[in-house]
Amino acid sequence: MLLREADDRDGKIRQRRVGEKSVTVDVPLFLNYCVSTTPEGAIDFFKRDMLKGALSRQEVAFIPDQPIGAKEEKYKPYDERYHKRLQPFIENLKKAREHADDQGCIVCKQAIKLTEELKEECAAYVQTTFDRTWDNLTHRGLTHALLKACVIYVANGCKWEPAIENFIRFSFHYCLWSKLHVFGEKVREAETKLQYSKPGKPNLLLLIKSNVFTFDDVTAMRKNQGMDDSVKATKNMLNVWVSRSWIKRLPDGRFEKLEYKL
Repeated sequence: MLLREADDRDGKIRQRRVGEKSVTVDVPLFLNYCVSTTPEGAIDFFKRDMLKGALSRQEVAFIPDQPIGAKEEKYKPYDERYHKRLQPFIENLKKAREHADDQGCIVCKQAIKLTEELKEECAAYVQTTFDRTWDNLTHRGLTHALLKACVIYVANGCKWEPAIENFIRFSFHYCLWSKLHVFGEKVREAETKLQYSKPGKPNLLLLIKSNVFTFDDVTAMRKNQGMDDSVKATKNMLNVWVSRSWIKRLPDGRFEKLEYKL
């Protein structure tokens, strides 16, 4: 039996069983799996699978420790009043076929546009930090953002509202922050065999201590950060920064910051 997840609907990501006695059966899967644990418990659970994809497929939320003596938050129960407010959205999901096209699809152009914007924002951020761990975690995060936006859109009667975009943006960035805050150090340790004390890398442009700088300044910064300080790697990063209009080349061979000035 094959349990297919939401981010692998066409079965192209994971390997299928192949063999003389292998039998693959695709079945609909309706599963909402929620687990509450401590950061230490979560790290222990994922410690053998930091890089294989299980972590990136999870939606993670993190509750920071409260100061000693702080008032504990109280949450209301899911009572009849709550279910009554939720019922119209459930009915919209049940009637989703009414909005589908001839192929049974509902296309939410706003959700697609929002996901493309988030993708571009992620690309812009990662090209200032060159943080591969953060970049890798965004890939399925973007898929989840698109799927959530589409579900909420349908549940709202196929009506897009600014509040949907606000929620998707918040949940996307909050999930990434939570993963890096709890798992970032362990993921990087597994990736590079080096330990980092921070959940994210700094903006590399801000580590260059002058607004006009040389090629050697960039090479020294990369070396100090434990990065590849070869001529090729340094040129590649500078070319990215120039193409993004964050810096410009000066006639004397130096570079000047256009963004992230000190």
